[in-house]
Amino acid sequence: MYKPLSCKKCGQMIFDEADIANLVRSKAGVSRNVIDCPHCGCRLGLIVVSDSSGWLACLVPSEGVDVVYRAFQEAWDIGVQVNLMSAILDKLMAKHLEARK
Repeated sequence: MYKPLSCKKCGQMIFDEADIANLVRSKAGVSRNVIDCPHCGCRLGLIVVSDSSGWLACLVPSEGVDVVYRAFQEAWDIGVQVNLMSAILDKLMAKHLEARK
């Protein structure tokens, strides 16, 4: 199931479900880009990882995009499947959200 991605600053949707589907189907591997939110101009990093087991797409602060990219690339290089990377990221995000409460 594809979920839209929204700007971390203004909350407006940047990529809808169709956009995400196109991004993750384009090729297997790890990619990074820096984008500007079309609504507020905030700079964000876009990380996309996909393989035959699954996919993930996430927006991160632009200043952290290289660190996040390297982490995913290192996992990819040692053969970690994307569905496992995605599960780990989901757990980390849940932990982060819980700590903020």
